[in-house]
This record gives sequence, structure tokens and C-alpha cells, in this order.
Amino acid sequence: MCLVLIPFLDQSIKYRHSIDARLARWKADYHLTEETVEELRVIESKFRDFESPFSTAPPPSALEIEAHRQEIARHFAPEYAKMFLERKVGEPGKSHGHD
Repeated sequence: MCLVLIPFLDQSIKYRHSIDARLARWKADYHLTEETVEELRVIESKFRDFESPFSTAPPPSALEIEAHRQEIARHFAPEYAKMFLERKVGEPGKSHGHD
């Protein structure tokens, strides 16, 4: 029974690490406070639930992704929000708006 759960636990750890890594990049790139990072952690975790190995939620639509990016950008200073929103999703070598 435990052997069956190991792949799910591994995926769950990778899921959590991907959110942590994204938030660390955003904190550095957009000069965010720890309080803002924690607010974004809640938003990202809820939005990215579909990536969790235990989720059956479908991936978000393009409109949902854009709405999420707008929500995230509202937590940044105006000049950083503009930079964040101008970056293409998945743009290599950048801290993506949504990677």
C-alpha cells in the first residue's frame, strides 16, 4: 500500500517546490515583501490546484490564466505589475508571468 503512495507523495513535493521556486523568483524580481509573498502563495496554491497529483480539476482556460495574472499583478508595485504583465507566459530565461 505504501509503495502505491510514493509516486503521489513525490509529485506532491514537486508541486509544492514549483510554487515555492516561482514565489522566490517573484520576490527577487519584483521586490516583494514576505507578507505579499504569503498572500501570493495562497492565490497560487488555489489557482494551481489542477497541477496537484490529487486533483481532478481541469486546467484553466486562457481567460482564467489571464485573470489570474491580473490578480497576481495587483499585488506588485505599478512598475513591476507592468513588467509582469508584459512578459509572455512561458518566456524562457525570465521569471514568467505564469510558468
